Amino acid sequence: MIEVTRLNGSRVFVNADHIRRAEANPDTAITFTDGAVMVVQESPAEIAAKVIALRAQIIRQANSQAPAEV
Repeated sequence: MIEVTRLNGSRVFVNADHIRRAEANPDTAITFTDGAVMVVQESPAEIAAKVIALRAQIIRQANSQAPAEV
């Protein structure tokens, strides 16, 4: 999950795996796989960076917990 900020300033966590796209026009709108749309303060580039960082963290954690090869 990544944290984003709604236009009213409230912070919310969204499931990064359910994001279909993020586009600015001029506010950033996140469209989810179910068609729902959320307008947020972060730019599309910031959202992409958060998703990339989350996935990198998941990979690092999985690699650190992998059993040693015999």
